[in-house]
Amino acid sequence: MAQLPDRFRGSISEGTLNAKHLIPRFVAVLEVADPEHPLVTEWRRVEAATRTLADFLGYDSPEDLAEDALMLWDSDRVSFFLNEGLFDALNEVAPAGTFFGSAEGDGASFGFWDAEDSDA
Repeated sequence: MAQLPDRFRGSISEGTLNAKHLIPRFVAVLEVADPEHPLVTEWRRVEAATRTLADFLGYDSPEDLAEDALMLWDSDRVSFFLNEGLFDALNEVAPAGTFFGSAEGDGASFGFWDAEDSDA
């Protein structure tokens, strides 16, 4: 699996702990390193299904459907996908000498931080 280039060092998401904001951002970064990663392909299937369901139900956008389906974002599956799957995968593709996680002192800033700054 390829590592991300150094330009990904630092924050990739700020100011939110909401899965509906974090997952698309994290998947997009993972896709840069590994477009065929199973989590990327799984998320793309979920996106396509949501678009199809939104069209079928008459929603203006998949985001509107997802907003009405708050239970989706609060589900155990989404939590596992985000916390176990994406965090592990992003650590695997982290730029050399970094780890993926939240910034020290700012739990809502996620990105790739220098490994020597961590106890990890």
